[in-house]
Amino acid sequence: MADFGQRLRALRQSHGYGQRQLAEKLNVAQTTIANYEANSRFPGPDTLRQLADVFLVSIDFLMGREGWGQEGGSPWNESFRPDEPKKLELAIQNGQVNEAMGFLQEQLDASGNLDQVFDYYVAPLMESMFRRWQDGKVPEAAAMQFFDHMRIITHHIPSLFPSQRQAYGRDGFAVLAPDNEHDIGLRLVSDRLKTAGWNMFFLGSGHTPQRIKEFSAEGMPRLLCIGAALDTHVEAAERMIAAVRSLGAAAPVILVGGPAFRSQPKLAKDIGADGSASHAGEVPGLAERLLKQRQKAEAPPSRH
Repeated sequence: MADFGQRLRALRQSHGYGQRQLAEKLNVAQTTIANYEANSRFPGPDTLRQLADVFLVSIDFLMGREGWGQEGGSPWNESFRPDEPKKLELAIQNGQVNEAMGFLQEQLDASGNLDQVFDYYVAPLMESMFRRWQDGKVPEAAAMQFFDHMRIITHHIPSLFPSQRQAYGRDGFAVLAPDNEHDIGLRLVSDRLKTAGWNMFFLGSGHTPQRIKEFSAEGMPRLLCIGAALDTHVEAAERMIAAVRSLGAAAPVILVGGPAFRSQPKLAKDIGADGSASHAGEVPGLAERLLKQRQKAEAPPSRH
């Protein structure tokens, strides 16, 4: 298993931060970051939470308990290098979509590990660009062009990654909260669920809460994923959840996603959702756990 320092260094470099830049974000000395990466010091709980927020990942991901690699083995393939995510970013920024697609295919062929490719390359790159755009560090025109190129790539991602056979009782809907037109993150979630065997229907944007309630009543999905890209979309997502919850026991498991939910872990439950993942790679596992909990709760009591 890769050590914490190695994982932290790769995350820092894949997000384009130097040690000094990361230290400033955490309000610590640069030598502290160097010591973390050398495994001569280990961050406390508060710093771990800060790191998770900076890189938009979970603490479990930082600790190596989920994400890259397979249990019991090294999560790092020898073909992976910390500078490669930057190469992918530059290809997308320059509109070299075919080169970016070929790059992802090469990494999948080299690693044979979908989670490694997705979590190391695709998800951090998307989240990093979105964060920089929100913080005003990237001009809107440049960010929109980047997202347009990424939209083309994510459209083809299912063809890169082999899907498991779709299972009965694993139907799901993916929908954007009203007024949300930023669909790339939700498409990634939908695609990851497809590769995990879910039969996902991407409904996109422009749907009222009442219409999604009707869709859910008619289609009887077991899972509903709602994308709220901006903080201003959270209230709209809450109205949509309330409408679907009015179906009672027929309501699906509901997951929400977006930066607001990553920075406020309790927010998903506060607005009525069943949960929220820190990034798209976590969604299939979370969906399965919540579905099993629902099935267990719905099961009739055993007779002795």
